[in-house]
Amino acid sequence: MFVTLAVVHTWPLAAAPAHWSRVDPGDGALNVWTVGWVAHTLAHHPTQLFNANIFYPERLTLAYSEAMLVQGVFALPVMALGGSAVLAYNVSLLAGFALTGWAFCLLAYRWTGKWSAGYVAGSLAAFNAHSLVQFTHMQFLHPEFIALMLFALDRLMQTRRTRDAVMLGVGFALQGLTSVYMLVFAAWTMIFAVVSRIREWWRDGGMPMVARLVTSAAVAALVMAPYLFAYVRVHEAMGFVRTVGEEEPASISNYLATTSRLHYAWWSQPFVDDATSNTFPGIVALLLVLLAWCDRRNTSDARFRMVMAVAAGCALVSV
Repeated sequence: MFVTLAVVHTWPLAAAPAHWSRVDPGDGALNVWTVGWVAHTLAHHPTQLFNANIFYPERLTLAYSEAMLVQGVFALPVMALGGSAVLAYNVSLLAGFALTGWAFCLLAYRWTGKWSAGYVAGSLAAFNAHSLVQFTHMQFLHPEFIALMLFALDRLMQTRRTRDAVMLGVGFALQGLTSVYMLVFAAWTMIFAVVSRIREWWRDGGMPMVARLVTSAAVAALVMAPYLFAYVRVHEAMGFVRTVGEEEPASISNYLATTSRLHYAWWSQPFVDDATSNTFPGIVALLLVLLAWCDRRNTSDARFRMVMAVAAGCALVSV
């Protein structure tokens, strides 16, 4: 279902995926090269992954930007079979849409027991006014592991089992390996999710839960260590750094801005002109959130409050 939706929402991309792609901005061409390089090198010379074929004779040049290792893994079969970097990129792009929808569908089904809720949630998570204008930003098209993180954290709150703590750590690490941006977003997501349920887990014995959360963090750090170490070495050797002071804070315009064709032409263009990112989630998504908020059965549910705390907290941090 979600593979089909990915093809429909991105049509006509699937008609010629080896030739068509959106590479007009610089990020588009850079990310096609990155995904192709990672996929090719993982198949042939994995130990040389970060020594990319740019800026010779400098080393660790892949870490000059986003490595996107997970996206490269999805593209690996294409490159191994002799496909082009454009085809590899498009396969990974479609996989990101489909897997995001599938993961959030499963999450909603597990939490509600209803497949209808799962399909709606999965469709909104994967295909929305934000994601569908990000074709040149593969970093943002693989958020499927956020669903795994939320599922694992909720399970950990209920079962207090070490295996759920490990699942949480693995989910966090996989999300971090998709993008350094997503690593930062995932960290804030977990902070607000854990804090929102602090009464629940502290009342029943706080220190054992703290120990399990530390276990999750240790698992994530262990998995990501080689990946992050390359960035640390580049920082030390080249002085590359991006500080908070260099970033532009979000404004209300960001959350009302989208270049999605219907919205842009109808009402969003003035906000796009003033915004630093296109972050409008979509009218259907907003209406369903408001509808859910009006139901007391939801607001009394710990899971609902958790995801609302994540949404509100991350929006607050963005400004």
